[in-house]
Amino acid sequence: IARDESARYAFFRGETWLGAPEDRGRVPVQPAPQPQSVDYQGNLRLQNDALQRQNQMEWDQLRRQQPAGVEVQRAK
Repeated sequence: IARDESARYAFFRGETWLGAPEDRGRVPVQPAPQPQSVDYQGNLRLQNDALQRQNQMEWDQLRRQQPAGVEVQRAK
């Protein structure tokens, strides 16, 4: 690459072709794999059901616990 005083550029093209060979055959393009169908609503329902079951079990355990003894603040 060369540049003169008036900011013009010159390129030496050379004798040898630097690009891909022109006689190269085209490579057949394979179709992209089809995305699998995902049931987002079903996944959401399963996760919500599991969360609700866990919360219900924890609440049930919490309300069935018998306090041991009497707290002073509650006795007043």
